[in-house]
Amino acid sequence: MSGQITLEVVTPLGRAAKRTGLDEVVVRRRELAFDRGSEVAIFPGHGPMLVRVAESDIRLEGHGRTMWLHVGSGFAEVRNDHVTVLTSFARPGAEAQHGSRR
Repeated sequence: MSGQITLEVVTPLGRAAKRTGLDEVVVRRRELAFDRGSEVAIFPGHGPMLVRVAESDIRLEGHGRTMWLHVGSGFAEVRNDHVTVLTSFARPGAEAQHGSRR
């Protein structure tokens, strides 16, 4: 277990974001049984996984703070402490809506 996660967000226009040194990445997976889906928390050492992602904010915990990225629906792959999100778009998340923890 390396102790840190790297997140990469890729859109049709190329890499939209890359964050390293993260302690936790939380994505909302898309589920037909639930309108909002459910959250999946990814910590260092997480096993390989491929999930459908709903349009939502991804929460990033690292460097002593909480960050947010808003992404369109797509897919997330977890492999070797690396999370890759393939999505139609990405932009800064609504930190004001969620608040920022420091």
